[in-house]
Amino acid sequence: MGEFSDSEKISDTLAQDIEALDNLSNIQKINQSMSDIANLIKEKQIKAARKLIEDRLSTEKSEKIIAELKKLQFFCIMHADIDGVEPIESAPSLYTINGCGTTLYGESLAFVLLSIPIFWFARYSVTPVGNNKYSFHGKKKLAPWQIIWNIVIAVCIAIFFISFQFQLR
Repeated sequence: MGEFSDSEKISDTLAQDIEALDNLSNIQKINQSMSDIANLIKEKQIKAARKLIEDRLSTEKSEKIIAELKKLQFFCIMHADIDGVEPIESAPSLYTINGCGTTLYGESLAFVLLSIPIFWFARYSVTPVGNNKYSFHGKKKLAPWQIIWNIVIAVCIAIFFISFQFQLR
C-alpha cells in the first residue's frame, strides 16, 4: 500500500512538472507575441500590430493576457494617426430631422437632404456599437471621389445662384 502511495505522489509530481513546463512554454510564446507587438508599435506599423493583437485575442484563454492585449489594442487605436487617422477630441454631431441634417454613410459624415447625401464633411475610423450608436476612433481624409463630389455640388449650387440672379434682372 505504501508503494502505491509513493507511486501516486511521483505521478502527481510528474504531472505538475509537465504542467509547469507547458505553462513555461505558453509564457515564452506569449512573451514573444508581446515582443513582436511592441516592435511593430515602435516601428510605427500600427495596422500590423492591431492585426497581430486581434489574432492573439481570438486564441487567448487567460483573462490577464486578454486584458493586456486589450490595453495594447486601445493604445494602437489611440495612436492610429500613424496610419493616416488623426485622433479626435469628440464624436461629430449626428442629427437629422425629416431626413435633413448630418449622418453617417458607412464611415463618412455627410449632410443629407431627404436622406440623400449632398455634401461630404469627413471620414472616420468608426465601429458600430449597435442601435444606431458608434464608437469613433479617429478622423481620416476624404476619399478622392468625395472631394470631386463636393466640388461638383459647389459648382452646381454656384451656377444655380448665378443663373437665378440673371433671371431677376
